[in-house]
Amino acid sequence: MRIGIQIWGSRGDIRPLLALAEVLQSSGHEVSLLITCIESADFNASLSNSGVKIQNVASPVIRDKEELAKIGKDIFAESNPVKQMKTVIEKFFVPAEAEMYQATEKLCLDNDLVIGHFFHYPLQTAAELTGRPYVSVMLVHSAVPSKLQPPIGFPNLGNLGNRITWRALKLVLNKSLKKYPDRLRKAHGLRPTNDFVGSVLASHQLTLIAVSPEICRRKNDWPDYYQVCGFF
Repeated sequence: MRIGIQIWGSRGDIRPLLALAEVLQSSGHEVSLLITCIESADFNASLSNSGVKIQNVASPVIRDKEELAKIGKDIFAESNPVKQMKTVIEKFFVPAEAEMYQATEKLCLDNDLVIGHFFHYPLQTAAELTGRPYVSVMLVHSAVPSKLQPPIGFPNLGNLGNRITWRALKLVLNKSLKKYPDRLRKAHGLRPTNDFVGSVLASHQLTLIAVSPEICRRKNDWPDYYQVCGFF
């Protein structure tokens, strides 16, 4: 099978997907990996022992190290996590969005299945337009709503309280962050997403939670498309 993987972020985001690409290639699949790294352009074909096709796209997003350090300092100084996420998107994702999407369209056309970082809405959009199966990979489990656990940083208020907390958080995230994927979808003739957490971060075909089951036990109220697969 021809499999396309697209990843965006720091080295901590990229290396797990690189490991997944290596295993899939070693298992007999033909794997292409597109990498957009915030701070580095060091990822290339020489990193692959199995023959994964690696292409850098808009890497590094930030070339000036002093600017990168300043943005990082501002992000960590912000106590509001939603504002933190918005800054990350505006500074690290949006500047590379057009170039990433252009590469994404070709990735979808050239492959039978695509796999991507859970925030990579350009890949999700292109997969929908081309009819390609799309798998989302979450490297953390704190973004999966459940009555059995509160969002990270919130107290556990029991089943009902956790549901209310998640609902309130979704409203905030939809108001602040849903506009980014919706803008791209509108530009390509697609309807807006229903929900940032449930429809952008997750794929309803399959969402892999790449966290050890010793840390993340699958919750019985999660939809079937959420599956804990362990660290890559």
